[in-house]
Amino acid sequence: ISLQCVSLAGVSWLARSIRSGDFGDAGFQAAGATAAAVVVTCACTIETLRMLFILVGYSRRGWIKPYLTQCRPTLLHLSMHFSLLLWMYACHTEPHEEVGRPLAAAAGGIAWVRLLWTCRTLEFYNIGYHILPIVNTLSEAVDFVIVALFFGASCAHVAFALSQPDTGYQDIVFSVYRLGTLADFEAPGDILYPPGEGEAPSSTQGFQYAAFVFFSFLLAIALTNIFIGIMSAAFDFHQDRVAESFLRCRAARCLSHAMCEEGVDFFIRSLGWQGWKCGEREWDDGKALWACYAKGDEDGEGAQDSDMSLRRVLRSERAQLAASVDGSNAALASKIDALAATVMTVVGAVEAQARAAERSLEEQRATSREHGAALRGELASLKSLVHEANDAMNDKLDSVHDAVDVRRREIELIRNGTGWGHLTSEPSRASCPPTVDPSTATLTPRGRVSHSAGSYPREEDEDSDASSLTESELQRSVFRLEFG
Repeated sequence: ISLQCVSLAGVSWLARSIRSGDFGDAGFQAAGATAAAVVVTCACTIETLRMLFILVGYSRRGWIKPYLTQCRPTLLHLSMHFSLLLWMYACHTEPHEEVGRPLAAAAGGIAWVRLLWTCRTLEFYNIGYHILPIVNTLSEAVDFVIVALFFGASCAHVAFALSQPDTGYQDIVFSVYRLGTLADFEAPGDILYPPGEGEAPSSTQGFQYAAFVFFSFLLAIALTNIFIGIMSAAFDFHQDRVAESFLRCRAARCLSHAMCEEGVDFFIRSLGWQGWKCGEREWDDGKALWACYAKGDEDGEGAQDSDMSLRRVLRSERAQLAASVDGSNAALASKIDALAATVMTVVGAVEAQARAAERSLEEQRATSREHGAALRGELASLKSLVHEANDAMNDKLDSVHDAVDVRRREIELIRNGTGWGHLTSEPSRASCPPTVDPSTATLTPRGRVSHSAGSYPREEDEDSDASSLTESELQRSVFRLEFG
């Protein structure tokens, strides 16, 4: 930076000398102009040697294209300075101000831009953080300028075709520039391009007004507002990424210094001086990776003003909103977890009650099965008893029927007069008929007697003698047997 400042001071003094005419036919007349030329020559020589050493370092690694990309401003700066110095040394006897003044102007303007370009890596007072967004934003305007040139050329062509023959090209181009860039025009000169004295008015005034309205809207309103929007968005974009750009520029500067040292080392070693130790480093094996980061700032944000970038403000607001949403989500998640725990507790209690009810129901079912088995056993026993009773009853009824048949035959014999002698014998116990009530005794389809009330002869009556029966008693017995 100091070398560029000295070179800029020398170029400024040379521009003053050329403007005031301090050197004439006899050469340099003023010592100041001579000293300025010497200073500029020394500065350019030192800068040229430095660029040569950097080129050697880049070329040894095969990085010619990155060299041309990074060193392009410096090469343009040196070319303009050497052009000015060559003009001064070549034309010191017969100076041509029409060539010297543009060269001095171009060299001085490029020197100032070059100084600004060098200061973009300064961390002092955050100079680099303020320069880089603006410089990078201007680089975004190249595409827009190319498109705007086509529209400007279209407007200039229409104006040239509709203007008078005596209107110069410079006037038309400058009118288009003032209309598109400054939104400035003169009526009716910049609209109708009026004819000169003695010339007839143009018959295309309607087309001239229509073209002016169209191109004034296109250049002065539409493209201007689009350009403002593009530059605003580009500045905000680069302001948001100024820390990355700053570290990248510093890394490129460090690489240039390292390549310069490698070039110096290669040049001195090529001269045969083996005692040179500058180029010996641990990373000469080509396996090292360079890392450039902001000292004391792990986030890489630097010390730039964070409020200048709309993107950063929006990002901060978004981060705050995201933190708020995350907090709300965490609280909601905790509530959901508590509710889930409560639901699980209720579900567990319900399941426990369901299991208890199921166990109780199983116990009741087991008890019911036991009672059913007992009842079925009792019912089976009752059925067996009923069957046994029915069998016994049927057996007795069969014996009664047999006794009745025997008695009936005896009665028939008695009626027929065969005698009573056979009645003297003692009847068997099985042949004793029961005492049947005629109101209740009935004959079943099987021929058996079914009764609901009646009695069989008692044991003490079984031993009675049949001979004691009288005829009237026999008749009553027959009557009961026949009509009972």
